[in-house]
Amino acid sequence: MATGLQKDSYLAKINFQNYSSQDALNSLIGSPAGYIGYGSGELREKVNKSKVGIVLLDEFEKTTKPVFSFFLELLEEGNFTDSMAREHDLDGYVLVFTSNIQNEAEYKKIIPPELQTRFDLVCEFQTHSYSEKKMFLELLLEQAQETFAEQFAKIKIGEEDKKELFNFDYSELNALRDLKRHLTQNNQN
Repeated sequence: MATGLQKDSYLAKINFQNYSSQDALNSLIGSPAGYIGYGSGELREKVNKSKVGIVLLDEFEKTTKPVFSFFLELLEEGNFTDSMAREHDLDGYVLVFTSNIQNEAEYKKIIPPELQTRFDLVCEFQTHSYSEKKMFLELLLEQAQETFAEQFAKIKIGEEDKKELFNFDYSELNALRDLKRHLTQNNQN
């Protein structure tokens, strides 16, 4: 989405795997001046660095109740106040929360009901089919051809070459990043 809005843009991404401690909220919005380990807060830093209005909040289920409460207020008000009492306007930003929650029952157990009502859209992703995985491999090849256009100009890749390139068992690989990693590692050898 970010690249679609602005080519080669920086995506503000926060991984909540790192936000499971008691001080998670301070790490997110900054700790008060004078505290040991004082910082300005990852959310402010990353939003200021980004030129597009998208923030990816990855593995959100791993955070703490104070962080859930913070986002409840942020989604309601459209802004937040950092530890130095500076207000930051995120009205109009798209906040994308991702998680590894397995099903609706787990979602309802982990995410507070008040916060659930603030989400505009909740999607459950299904395991990719074989044909979707093949399409993804094709897309990776197209991207490589664009990136290395000069080198690929000298090489013609036919259907037999693609079969050879994609000749590994990817039926059990469900995450596309794992599929990409496997393709890259197999073809470097």
